Amino acid sequence: MRLRRWRQSEDAMKLFEEKEKIDATDCDLSNSSFNNVKLTGCTFDNVNLMRTSYRGVNMSSCSFEEVNMSGWSVKKANLSGVVVDHANLSGVALTHCNLSGMTIDGIDVMALLAAYRAQTEDRKGS
Repeated sequence: MRLRRWRQSEDAMKLFEEKEKIDATDCDLSNSSFNNVKLTGCTFDNVNLMRTSYRGVNMSSCSFEEVNMSGWSVKKANLSGVVVDHANLSGVALTHCNLSGMTIDGIDVMALLAAYRAQTEDRKGS
């Protein structure tokens, strides 16, 4: 493994075109950047990712357990097949989403919305 150190405003370790396993424990890697990096099969336990951003990320088949996602923003995402179980969804807003096939406690969401809209229209007509 080639490690290159250089000095700018702070010391930094630079890895370029490497294929290595890294075990990091009790580390502060704040303000690090990862570009065109493969992290397949990695495990993150007790990690603070607050205020991080992800673009062009493939997270298919990932698992999230005991995660605080309050304040998350998800845009232009493919969430087909996602299962949300035992989650606090209070205050969640879905806008401009394809809801076909989506269920809540086994009830088709499109059917729920159609029934709600029909009931709302009936009240307006009365």
